[in-house]
Amino acid sequence: MQKSKNITLLDRGSVMDLACPRCGGEYLHHTGAVFFDRGEDAESVVKIVVDGSSTTTSIDSGACNPSSRRHGMFVKFFCEQCSTNDDILQLNIAQHKGATELSWTFSPRIKRD
Repeated sequence: MQKSKNITLLDRGSVMDLACPRCGGEYLHHTGAVFFDRGEDAESVVKIVVDGSSTTTSIDSGACNPSSRRHGMFVKFFCEQCSTNDDILQLNIAQHKGATELSWTFSPRIKRD
């Protein structure tokens, strides 16, 4: 798994498009989101998963939470230009000491024929 803090935005005039961290492609599709609600340094975390038309809520250890101490979330993406069915491409948003941090987590680039 790779992590990157480089967030590339493409200027489209009235909006900015998010670019894929692997290939730079602009055709990213949201495929789901995971939210973590955590009091500061709490042992357990409320985890909400949105996947298509379904949602689940559970109490979790927060191991996948992008924030080590507070609230966090990530949005899952599929890139038309470089994604495969089972790779990971997620934009992380983490709360840390009053700041909001952004980063990518993704599978290494996979060669496609």
